[in-house]
Amino acid sequence: MMFTAHNDNATPHLDSVFAVLSATLAPSARWALRGWADHMREMRHQNHAANSWAKHRDEFGELSAAALALVAARCIDYGMEPDEVMPLLDARIAAREAKRAA
Repeated sequence: MMFTAHNDNATPHLDSVFAVLSATLAPSARWALRGWADHMREMRHQNHAANSWAKHRDEFGELSAAALALVAARCIDYGMEPDEVMPLLDARIAAREAKRAA
């Protein structure tokens, strides 16, 4: 199932990962994951996606791995290499925690 990006950026990786993951989920979980996928489509660059993950990562419960996969896919849509994604996410999480501690 392909979606139209709400901005000028194509989301082929996000769309593919969402389609695969959602096919394995119960309807209620699929609905929740679709909301996160829609949110990721709104991201204007990979740092925006990473910051959003840093902010919301504790809210997903059993969907955490699937939500993380969507963030990674969105970052890849912006041209990141797969092995660059987790260091970016870790850095944004650390920055958010440092800000919270200050």
